[in-house]
Amino acid sequence: MSQQLPNPQEAYAHLYNEIHAPVFFNKLASHGIEVMTEKEAEELLTLAAHLREVPLQKQAQDSRFSSAVNALTQAAGPSQFAKLAQDQSVKAAAADLMRNTDVYASVLSLKLAEQQ
Repeated sequence: MSQQLPNPQEAYAHLYNEIHAPVFFNKLASHGIEVMTEKEAEELLTLAAHLREVPLQKQAQDSRFSSAVNALTQAAGPSQFAKLAQDQSVKAAAADLMRNTDVYASVLSLKLAEQQ
């Protein structure tokens, strides 16, 4: 039995509603920000979209150790362990999501549309 792929708009909406929004709001909740209304949710999503487009600026030093940490980071590079751990958790999450047939079909639909 073959499953029909959703159109790209439906695929995007499915991924947005089932993955992006829950991850975003769970991350906010882990930092103590609880969304109370749909309006707040909409405004937070809009704020996040705008913030992604703002270039990062160097923050003021707020520790007497910042210059030492920056010098060591520059000399040694970022922690390979932290990067590896993050890469592995992203890969594990992606593998789990691909087991969901609706998510898989949505990603496939978007990839096919991208190639056209």
